[in-house]
Amino acid sequence: MKTVLRLLLIGIVLILLLAAGAWWYLFGPSAVLAADLVPADTLAFFTIPNAAKLTTGYETSQLKKLIDSPDAKSLIDSIINRIGQKNVDLITTFLPNLSGQSFIAITHFDPNKPEQIGLIAAMKPKFGLSNFDAFVEKLKATYPDVLKQGTTGTGQVAGVDYQWIQGPGAPDKICVAKLNGWIVTAWGETSLQDWIERLQKKSSTPSLAQSTDYQQSLQRIGKDSLTLVYVNTPALAPLMQNVLQQTAHQTTTNNYLEKRLDLMGGMAAGASFEKGEIVDHFSFLVPQQAQHDLGMTLPPCSFDTLKFTSPDTRFYWASSVDWTQAWKNWQEQQESSPQLKNMVTSLQTWAQANNIDIQHNILDALGSEMSLQLEWGADTTYPEVGFFAKVNKPDDFKPVITAIIDTVRKTYSTDAVINEIATDEHHYATLQFVQSTPFTPTITEDGDYFGIFISQNQAVRSFTRDATIGLLNNPDFLRQIGNKRNGATQILFLDSPQLFDRGYQTAMPYLSLASMLNKNLGAALKNTPLPPDLAWLAPIGTWSFVSSTDNNGVQGYSVSGIGNQGIFLATGLGAGAAMLPALGLGFHPAPSAPPPSSPTPPPVSATPSTLTNQTSPPTPTSPDTTTNAPAPSDTTNTPPPASPPVSPDTATNSTPAPAPTPEPPPPTAPVPTPAPAATSNSDASPPTPDQPPKTQ
Repeated sequence: MKTVLRLLLIGIVLILLLAAGAWWYLFGPSAVLAADLVPADTLAFFTIPNAAKLTTGYETSQLKKLIDSPDAKSLIDSIINRIGQKNVDLITTFLPNLSGQSFIAITHFDPNKPEQIGLIAAMKPKFGLSNFDAFVEKLKATYPDVLKQGTTGTGQVAGVDYQWIQGPGAPDKICVAKLNGWIVTAWGETSLQDWIERLQKKSSTPSLAQSTDYQQSLQRIGKDSLTLVYVNTPALAPLMQNVLQQTAHQTTTNNYLEKRLDLMGGMAAGASFEKGEIVDHFSFLVPQQAQHDLGMTLPPCSFDTLKFTSPDTRFYWASSVDWTQAWKNWQEQQESSPQLKNMVTSLQTWAQANNIDIQHNILDALGSEMSLQLEWGADTTYPEVGFFAKVNKPDDFKPVITAIIDTVRKTYSTDAVINEIATDEHHYATLQFVQSTPFTPTITEDGDYFGIFISQNQAVRSFTRDATIGLLNNPDFLRQIGNKRNGATQILFLDSPQLFDRGYQTAMPYLSLASMLNKNLGAALKNTPLPPDLAWLAPIGTWSFVSSTDNNGVQGYSVSGIGNQGIFLATGLGAGAAMLPALGLGFHPAPSAPPPSSPTPPPVSATPSTLTNQTSPPTPTSPDTTTNAPAPSDTTNTPPPASPPVSPDTATNSTPAPAPTPEPPPPTAPVPTPAPAATSNSDASPPTPDQPPKTQ
């Protein structure tokens, strides 16, 4: 009996050891890291450290749920048809070779000799999973004519045999070799030899893994990423400067960009699966002095504008901003862009014409937080967008608002009026055209936030709702961002499933009309029945990101159901709004400028040119059931083309645009307004407390 127990224990131990060994083999760290096999000055580097971990994470991911969805089949089939079944078969045959560690890198590049680019890709499949030879044979069988056009041969470098192929007219050959379980493909023998020497530890130059910049970037994004991309900006800067010096506008655009490129450090991003979602971490190294020069030394954002959100908020972006530094950057780089120069000149012209001191009345008056928000509730046909900018000195900023209203009134003198309404807390000015549309551009006239909205209803509701019912009560926002916003300078939240679904359902009625105008679209819609909604896209999930700055640069965190690596690299690695103007991609200050010939400040001109300009007073329709907005304490509106009653004691705070004067109506009877832009005033019925004013 004891012998049996002893054998049983030994068997259990052996099984555990084998299981541990198998786990270590599949998921343990690699003996040789890919970064050890490329030079320290490598320009760009992408690696999958362990595909087994990546595959395991994918099996329980939202991405897999989306791809496996029956509703996705038609989309997947169309992609396969575009790729071609024979190419899909090639990819399927090749994939087992990526079962272990793999990477691709651009090691060097000379703009004067582009054919000598250093390009190398290598993979080390798990034992028993490599079928590279079978893949090569399948490739030859699939594309025999293409391969016949090239020249093939064998060679040896650093004691290692390799095969090569060179296409017609190609400046160099593609070399393929196998060594110590690795399969490597290199552009030219020089790149292959460098890789072999590093694998054999015979190289006399440092590797990327020894680069301080790379090590610091890796530490900031985490060493457990399932995928990793690194861009060596300091090494790329001289190449980009070389290219810029050969372009036509060297003395304007390029001088500014060259100066900025010298300040940049390395960029890195790593992705991993966490609880079914794809999480990305980003890093952009920028020295502290460079951050100051670029306007990136921003205080953490309080994200106070979260109080303006609602349960129907589908997009929220907020950031700290240094308006003075942004304006300085715009002025420095205006010669590099005709559009930017026109914007700067227009703002200066407009400010001078209205006795506005840009530094005192705008830059010093505005605070350090701004936000862009989009709502799309069940009671609204189209999304409503609002922009908020913190105002630290309302009295100093007041002349800017007055000038905006005056400029817009003059610009639309024959087409529209500006109605002013008041609630218990704020005053608003609404631009209303004669033609009926669902949009009524509105701005705030006072308070500690300057707001620009595409509808009067949204403006009033934003400032009267309960902050606890908005995103701070949204489980997706709390899960993805939550306390991560503490100390951050910028956050973004996108309710992708809701936004896609509402947009799709809104567009559906117009598809039949579009199909009549476009035969190809009509045929496609006829042969492909469309789903009633996009609820099947739910696995995409909401998308969020958070960024912050420290002494070494910018760090970012991003999460969604299907991944977003690259989205934030394109827009968010600049440390938010202050970074964008430094790179020539600036955001617009709250009261941007009109063209000199027809001054119109962007707070209203930025709205679509087809906005409604009717003159009807606010009507209590489509209330925001999530808030209890107080009734306006003072409302002054211009009468609509319909026939509202005119009362002798009507308030006179309206600022209608000049228009042809109609015949004065009798004071006690409803009178139609013949002119497009009426100038008489009416006494609008105030909405109930839970129904804020809404222009129809």
